[in-house]
Amino acid sequence: MEEGMTKEARRRWRLVNHLYAFTFGYFWLPCPLCGEYFGGHEWEAGAGESIPTSIGRGEGVCYKEACRIEARRRTLEFYARPDVRQAMTVTIYPPDQGKKIDEEKIPWPMISTFFKE
Repeated sequence: MEEGMTKEARRRWRLVNHLYAFTFGYFWLPCPLCGEYFGGHEWEAGAGESIPTSIGRGEGVCYKEACRIEARRRTLEFYARPDVRQAMTVTIYPPDQGKKIDEEKIPWPMISTFFKE
């Protein structure tokens, strides 16, 4: 929506978004990639992309297409790391026994869709 706007119109549109975020309790933070401030309502309405900082945690990126693409690239790169893949495995135990049977390491389902071994 902001691509064809003049600088002044874009500034006003950002102000409207800032007020909306403040009024309804959404965050207003800078994008970790481009530095432009954006609101939580924009993040939820868009793709909701984020850059993982650790397993299960990340930083949301703004609505810009370039930032969303870079976030997806960094996410795939993060989850491809061997230490992260190892940390995301689980040991399966039989539900009715406290005794361990053959230990199977099962990769997290999301990872198995990206990496076929």
